Amino acid sequence: MEQTPNLLVAKDIWKQYGPVSVLKGVSLEVSRGELVSIVGPSGAGKSTLLYIVSSLEKADKGQVFFEGNEITQLSETDLAHYRNQKIGFVFQFHHLLPEFTAIENVSIPGWIAKMPSTQIHQKASALLDFMGLSDKMDKKPHSLSGGEQQRVAVARALLNSPALIFADEPTGNLDSENANALHQLFIRLRNEMNQSFLIVTHNESLAAMSNRSLTMKDGKFL
Repeated sequence: MEQTPNLLVAKDIWKQYGPVSVLKGVSLEVSRGELVSIVGPSGAGKSTLLYIVSSLEKADKGQVFFEGNEITQLSETDLAHYRNQKIGFVFQFHHLLPEFTAIENVSIPGWIAKMPSTQIHQKASALLDFMGLSDKMDKKPHSLSGGEQQRVAVARALLNSPALIFADEPTGNLDSENANALHQLFIRLRNEMNQSFLIVTHNESLAAMSNRSLTMKDGKFL
């Protein structure tokens, strides 16, 4: 077992697609309560790294440790449990289910985890209230603005109290006002809930608000 005070540790991550080397020995650490941004030009390898350290993709070489455990060695069953219980995801496109209401979309991780229905409803309601969406709980995604849809997606990512949230261009599909509101929400979650984030972004203002901003170019950190 890896002995480390860090929440997430990635060591010497390599990834190649065909003849193209996308990641070239990248290492990364994220501590509890830290908001870390990864910035850089398109094609630098940012999202690939995010998907590998979050277990959505496999590296060709390297190790990823989460809370001291090497997730690169977990079985698919254990990985599914890890994704549901330990981490959350927020993507550029919210990926809400159109036929479900806001509170039902937020509840999905709890249903997968087989939490008691009363507990799921209480927690989903509290999260939507925290997001300023207490009056939108029974609305379906088509009735919500882009910013509201993304806040529902953030609430869904938080339902199972993940230690770390991974976000891939979370403001990329929002106008500047909604993007700024989402930035402020992330900062509030970090400050009030000690929530940890690893965020890939092109948004310079979000990167500037982070505890650390890492710049990637040609598959490496500068």
